[in-house]
Amino acid sequence: MTLQECYAALEGDYQGVLGRLTSERMVQKFVLKFLNDSSFGLLVRSMEEENYQEAFRAAHTIKGVCQNLDFTKLYRSSCQLSEALRNGVTPEAPSLLEQVPAERLLLPRTDPEEDAGDLLALARERGVAVEYVEEPSRTDLGQGTLTVYPPVTAGETNEEGLSVLCSLGDFDLLITGDMDSATEAALLETYPLPDLEVLLAGHHGSKYATSQTLLEETRPEVGIISVGPNTFGHPTAEAMGRMTGAGMDLYRTDRQGNILIRVHGEGETEHGVH
Repeated sequence: MTLQECYAALEGDYQGVLGRLTSERMVQKFVLKFLNDSSFGLLVRSMEEENYQEAFRAAHTIKGVCQNLDFTKLYRSSCQLSEALRNGVTPEAPSLLEQVPAERLLLPRTDPEEDAGDLLALARERGVAVEYVEEPSRTDLGQGTLTVYPPVTAGETNEEGLSVLCSLGDFDLLITGDMDSATEAALLETYPLPDLEVLLAGHHGSKYATSQTLLEETRPEVGIISVGPNTFGHPTAEAMGRMTGAGMDLYRTDRQGNILIRVHGEGETEHGVH
């Protein structure tokens, strides 16, 4: 079986990975590394031991490798597994609620509600009101406004998240979370979005997010990539190339730390490392 036949059998995108890694030799090198990766064995052992936190980490690693190698079908399966192990809430969410005082917790309506069990229990314990966003929710913050949009598609957890538009005068900043390009298109079709001054790049700079369509429709001037050390190749050259090609200034938290945006009168902004 040739490498291309192997990709066909796995329902992968051979041309996609070949274009990114530039040669069949490089593709073969990383595919063979994948066969020797210990993550699958760790996943099996962790499931047997009912260590679901460790199992989630292993599944998440497999998901990232499958994404980088364009193993499309395996990537989708590992996405479903990692989200099931995640149980609908990122492991950091409860600890974040413990650290940051909050009056309201906004969540997408998921089915079943128990998907966010740990987070909901902590919110109730701390007297934080829980609200499910099923239509655009607007909150005034001084002279600014925060508009939270409900999910625009159904599917995996990444596609069922909330998106946020922060506005002050002529200044607008959009946060799309982990939504992919198809969900970005649905957001554009569902709600009128303004021209943006700042865009928080989707899914930590994944090649599947921050699409050309989103950039053309919203024309952001600045892109911020929230990312740390990872095994998924984030931020990707594809996503950064689209943003720089659109004339955007880019900032990355993994290289520059905290990014500070100041908004002055008439929507004039300044941005830099803080």
